[in-house]
Amino acid sequence: MNTKILLLASAALWLACSACLSCEPQGDYRDAGAGAAPDAGAAGQDRLLRAPDPDNPDNEHLDSDCDGLSDAEEFGNSYPGGGQTDPADPDTDGDGIEDGVEVGRTASVDPSCQNFSGDSDPATVTDPTNADTDGDGTADGAEDTNHNGRVDAGERDPLNPADALVTPAADCPPLSEIPLAMAVARDADLRFAVAKRTPDAFGETTTVTSTTQGHPAIGLMGYDAASAVAYLVVTRPTAAADAVAEEQAVRAAVQEIGAIDTPITYAFTTWDGFAAARATYGMAGGRGAKAQANAIARALASDASHLLAVAQDTPANASYQVAVEVVRRSAQRTVVAVALVPSDRAVGAAAMSLLDLTDGSALARYSDVTARQCERQAIQDNARVDILWTIDNSVSMADEQAAVAAGAAALKARLDRAAIDWRIGAVGSGFYNPRNPALGCTNLSCGPTLQQQCRAFTTDIDEFTHWLTQTQPSWIGAGGDCNQPREEMIRSAQLMLSSGTGLASYMPAQQNADAMHLRQDAHLVLIMIGDADDQYYLDGDLPAGIDEYEAFFRGLPVASFTTGGILCPDGSCGETQRTPHVATGLVNRFGGVLGSLRDLASIGPTVDAIVDRVATDVSPYALSKNAISSTIQVVLPPDSTVGSCDWSDVPRDRTSGFDYDSRHRTIAFFGNCRPLASSPPGVIAISYRYWVECPPGRCVCDVEQLECGPAYRVDEASCACTCRANCGDTCDPELECNQSLCACLPRGG
Repeated sequence: MNTKILLLASAALWLACSACLSCEPQGDYRDAGAGAAPDAGAAGQDRLLRAPDPDNPDNEHLDSDCDGLSDAEEFGNSYPGGGQTDPADPDTDGDGIEDGVEVGRTASVDPSCQNFSGDSDPATVTDPTNADTDGDGTADGAEDTNHNGRVDAGERDPLNPADALVTPAADCPPLSEIPLAMAVARDADLRFAVAKRTPDAFGETTTVTSTTQGHPAIGLMGYDAASAVAYLVVTRPTAAADAVAEEQAVRAAVQEIGAIDTPITYAFTTWDGFAAARATYGMAGGRGAKAQANAIARALASDASHLLAVAQDTPANASYQVAVEVVRRSAQRTVVAVALVPSDRAVGAAAMSLLDLTDGSALARYSDVTARQCERQAIQDNARVDILWTIDNSVSMADEQAAVAAGAAALKARLDRAAIDWRIGAVGSGFYNPRNPALGCTNLSCGPTLQQQCRAFTTDIDEFTHWLTQTQPSWIGAGGDCNQPREEMIRSAQLMLSSGTGLASYMPAQQNADAMHLRQDAHLVLIMIGDADDQYYLDGDLPAGIDEYEAFFRGLPVASFTTGGILCPDGSCGETQRTPHVATGLVNRFGGVLGSLRDLASIGPTVDAIVDRVATDVSPYALSKNAISSTIQVVLPPDSTVGSCDWSDVPRDRTSGFDYDSRHRTIAFFGNCRPLASSPPGVIAISYRYWVECPPGRCVCDVEQLECGPAYRVDEASCACTCRANCGDTCDPELECNQSLCACLPRGG
């Protein structure tokens, strides 16, 4: 046999449902290369256990779409107006409530449908073929907001037209107003949702294929000519032990084609439970937007083909704003989503588009589908937020402190635009044991002197600026008589948040707190800035030390705790670092924002990102489902905001509008569009699309469809192909098995 390289595919092919009968598209879905398809919108169309057959004699015992109605009922029953439910769609009328729940079913006749939750009030029924049973202008699912078939506290009755608001349009935005384009790549187990807010949005799409693996799909790409935003989603072999390290590996690959600056990152968990990391940064260009995206695609997958056509590309741009999402789906396979826009156009809707494409909400697996939701929430008071800066006040930190001080006015403006009631305090890294008590250095009290190693809470941004300004009497210091060369940023913050130490403390929290106490029911934010790692724990105790820090902060009597850091990214700051890195590790444990201290220009954007994250973290407006962020529409009552705002369609804008945090499913308001609390409270209406995951029991593995090949064995539990030992003895004598790739490669190659 002639010598050849036999690339058989990756060591573990796409996981659960990539070979399910349920994965067969039932609506107008097609590969992105033919143009992104409109989403059929119904929950569960891709989750069928089998294709419904009107002639199947067992239909009385089958429930193909697992909606609580047997296939016999769905083929045979009619409703007012002659409508029938669809046995291939669990929510025929698209109102968000499953057909069986609408007609009072409490269980499915099909034992395979264990996830059908049933009707909580089977004595009341609605029409499963009419999205608005009582005709009051509001969908049934917008009145029964938890979709359980019962009128619960705070809900309206989908059978009572008298409880409609005077203006239904102000109650719930039209559920179909924003079309959703769905790009899909079955071989890559990808589904990518993009809202089409204009008819031509992301009109150019393509399916990325591999030139070395028989041309299977390995990803998707798209381009919006109006905004010059390009995106790519590719699968690639996993290269690192966790999502944070995986993002660093992706960054290393990408920066080969363009220098990167101002990296800001955070770790999170995707809506479907995968470990992930997100990063933003500036990137050198020299190419058009589509050419830049193509170069990144090849950097991530060197064999990528069928990329964006570079005809009608933008002119070459010197730099780009780039957002990256890295999802570690398994030890073998990682998904990377990248969105970019020329830096001079990274404002307004284009900037939000980068967020929508990489915040985790656009990405799903091939077998997942979308459903619609509309819910109403009462306007609430602004959340209270206490922000504690823990500051490395060693001699090397003067410039970095000055950089924060220089951005203090912008920080105040950003805080004031957010719907939060904020205060700022500070503690130095030597608070744990200041040197030279004979010179007045102390941790027994907080105050505005260089000798005092902590500061009381304030809302005066000028006062905060003075803490970080060397020429001011209240400067917290950078070196000097009181500084400890052993920096303990986190330990010092821990002591300030502990009771009974005999030292100055913000504890216990108080309802009507003074400046030296945390406020009860306030959210606590810890921001670390330092070029050296926390040095409290000995080297051998570092893993346990991070665990102890995490347990302490999680146990604090506060409404919530989050942290962010402006830290040395890779030990290159010339100061003491630890392995593992304590401060970075703690921030990642809480999914906080991380920025680089090495570049002074990155400090301001990192602080902005932390504040934006805080605003959404603490928002009281949590959605009941995992929204696809680009589809969200928000309606506020007239005259309910602090300033002029388009109440009928609140803009997606962090200056004056709303934003969404996919990690916590929260909506936050900014600027003039911040709602005013009132009595009785006004009501916010929010509509959106959300993902429905293909769950166990609704997805059957079709072993033959896997087509594993002789080098693989079938793992029915995960519905995947996994590599046999020694590639199943399929390699020619002159080749050897690379087990991680499940590929036959030249010996020694």
